[in-house]
Amino acid sequence: MNDDVARAPQSPELLLAQQVQLLDELRHAQADQQTLLAQLLHEQEAQRKALADALEEIKVADFNMPFVSLVGFLVKASLAAIPASIILAILGFIVFAMLGGGLFALGS
Repeated sequence: MNDDVARAPQSPELLLAQQVQLLDELRHAQADQQTLLAQLLHEQEAQRKALADALEEIKVADFNMPFVSLVGFLVKASLAAIPASIILAILGFIVFAMLGGGLFALGS
């Protein structure tokens, strides 16, 4: 059976007092959340500053890589550069063709 139907009617003063109490609890909960949020933002800012300071101090002093691995990496990089250079050449040709066509049309 529904609780609302079985519940006896309450006076408006009692209902108002309950609502005031619930609103007060909500206000306290919201204040707690705002305090927690302020603390978290402060911690986040401190961590961001610490990370920024740590990143500024990084210096590479030595690079130690086996010769065979270095040769393999350079071969892969050179093979990857071939299609990239073809694509860039095609894009450059299209751009220069458009510019040349536009300049030719202006000159005519």
